[in-house]
Amino acid sequence: MHIRYTDHKLSTPLRALIIHRVILSFAAGLFGIFLPIFLYKALNENITLLATFYLFSYGLYGVLAPFVMRFIVTRIGMRTSLILGTFLGAVFYGISAFMDHTHNTLLFFTILCIASIAFRLFYWVPYFTDFAILSDADNRAREASLRESLMSLANIITPLVAAFIVSTWSFEILFIIGIIVHVAAAIPIFLLPRIKECFTWTIHKTWQELVARKNRAFVGAYIAEGIETSIQIVIWPIVVYLLLHGKYMDIGILSSAVIMLSIIFQLFTGRLTDKLPRRNVLHIGSVFYALGWIAKLFVTTAFHIFVADLYHRITRIFVNTPFEAITYDFTQRSGHYVDEYSVLREVAEQIGRSIFFIIVIILTYFFTINLQILFALAALAALALNALNTMRVAREDR
Repeated sequence: MHIRYTDHKLSTPLRALIIHRVILSFAAGLFGIFLPIFLYKALNENITLLATFYLFSYGLYGVLAPFVMRFIVTRIGMRTSLILGTFLGAVFYGISAFMDHTHNTLLFFTILCIASIAFRLFYWVPYFTDFAILSDADNRAREASLRESLMSLANIITPLVAAFIVSTWSFEILFIIGIIVHVAAAIPIFLLPRIKECFTWTIHKTWQELVARKNRAFVGAYIAEGIETSIQIVIWPIVVYLLLHGKYMDIGILSSAVIMLSIIFQLFTGRLTDKLPRRNVLHIGSVFYALGWIAKLFVTTAFHIFVADLYHRITRIFVNTPFEAITYDFTQRSGHYVDEYSVLREVAEQIGRSIFFIIVIILTYFFTINLQILFALAALAALALNALNTMRVAREDR
């Protein structure tokens, strides 16, 4: 299938990397919409405390990423870091499984936050670096779309399976299954080559590049991305949970149906993005995607949730696919600075997420707000992402 879709045979390392992501995605899909709900309930449905947890989790990751990346490239290497990061993800789920057996909530969330940061530090930058190096420039959007479609295919049943497990047994059983799948995801990584990179930027240089004029559009786009994705992965699941009155099976059924119907659009977008100017696809997609956030302001029923989420997932594909392809193109063109710009991307995104959760903490601590109001901020972030990427691509074309 991938030969007909991408016009070439994927290399063995790239196939291994995609298979790894699909297996890991299956583990993540078991929690997806349910992990923020689990944390929300564990904190007695206190949205301010939940935002504080995510602020520290994402904020400290952004601060520490440049330090840890130097250690990765000089001491352990990308492949070893990916393996370590994958196992640290399993540790995160293992700690979560003991939530019901601890009476010290603060200690539990501190340890959970440390595990979350450790996983991200050793996993995401090496993964982005490897994909940028191993993917093919002329087929990058299709390769990314193939990866995303296979991940979605693996996740068709995971929300339903997760809902059944939580409804029938407990979150503890769900976390145990997540641990097993996470460990299994490490196996394909051993097929990856030992990619040698040299992180040449000092810590001071990294922060200089973060505020450099030439990188403003790149950094700004990922700050906007960080704001928008935080709302998507944390606030939207909680809104769905509240609107459906905590009915896990209903949440799982709706999520599975939406994923299933969106897969074909993912493949179509990858092919379209490789054939048309990527900024044009991104420009059109981001406008319709922003409208989806406005529509979510008014959802009140299960049918509204299904329609709004399906529309949003489809339009998000038309934003994410060209956005990722543009970023991988930019990263690869940076030559031996692939890992440096991968770090810059991650730091910028965590700044955006931190800004968002600071806003949530201030709003929810001092005011009683409807969480759906935050969707208006997501719409603005989606439009900002489009504008900044258009500026970036136009500058590179010159």
